[in-house]
Amino acid sequence: AEATGALGALSSVRSCFNWVANAFREYRKDLQGFLKIIISFYQVVSSFATTFRVEWPEKISAVYRATKIFQLEMMSLPKLSCLTHDFAYTTKLLSYTITPLIIVPLISIPTLLALIIGKVKHGGVFKHPKYDDVVAQLWFS
Repeated sequence: AEATGALGALSSVRSCFNWVANAFREYRKDLQGFLKIIISFYQVVSSFATTFRVEWPEKISAVYRATKIFQLEMMSLPKLSCLTHDFAYTTKLLSYTITPLIIVPLISIPTLLALIIGKVKHGGVFKHPKYDDVVAQLWFS
C-alpha cells in the first residue's frame, strides 16, 4: 500500500512538472517579451539616482540601489573601462552613438542570409524553411 501511495505521489509530481513545462513552452515568447520590458524598465529606473541630482527619499534610494544590477553600460565593463578611461566626453558619446549602428547590422546578418538563400535556392525571398525561426530569433532574443 505504501509503494502504491509513493508511486501515486511520484506520478502527480511528474504530471505537475509536465504541465509547467508545457505551459512554459507555450508562453515562452510572451515571457521573454515580458522579461525584456521589465529589465528595460529597471535599467531606466536605476539610472535616475545618478542622472538626476536630487535628494531622494530613503525608500526610493533603496529601490535605485536594488535595481542597479540591471544597468549595463558597455563602456563601463571591466576591460572596456580600462580602455576608455582617458577618453574625452565627446569620444565616449560618439562611441555610445555609433555602437548600435554597428551591432544592429551584425545581428541582422542571419535574417539577410535567410532571405538571400530563400530567394536563390527555394524560389522566394520568404520561402527558406528556417526563415520564421531566424526572424523570431532576431526579434525575441
